[in-house]
Amino acid sequence: MYQASDLDGLPFKMIQEAIKVSKDLALKGDSKARRTTLLLTGVWTTDDSKKPSFLLPWSPLREAITDASAVDLTQTAKQWVLDRLACATLALDIKADELFKKKHPLRCSQYLLKGKIVRLIAHCS
Repeated sequence: MYQASDLDGLPFKMIQEAIKVSKDLALKGDSKARRTTLLLTGVWTTDDSKKPSFLLPWSPLREAITDASAVDLTQTAKQWVLDRLACATLALDIKADELFKKKHPLRCSQYLLKGKIVRLIAHCS
């Protein structure tokens, strides 16, 4: 995302889909979104009541969790995904703002308000 040189290079569609999945997960409790989240975070669920879920060896949650048996892995996975999505959305917003300002530089306020171009730079902000 940081490599994009214009607004068309930013992954708006991908972020939009990720936000949709996270909304389904957080608000609706959608089972498809839940399965996707568990797959992304390397949490395996079972029907066993003694150990209903455990972390896979490649799980990114291993860095954050010291004792997997002491926490609700499903809730932790959900929070991890939502935190990463928030960071990605903020980074996208910052980059899009930067590229938008580059594509559409600040205009003279006199022109925007009165419709005439002021030749003196001092009047423009």
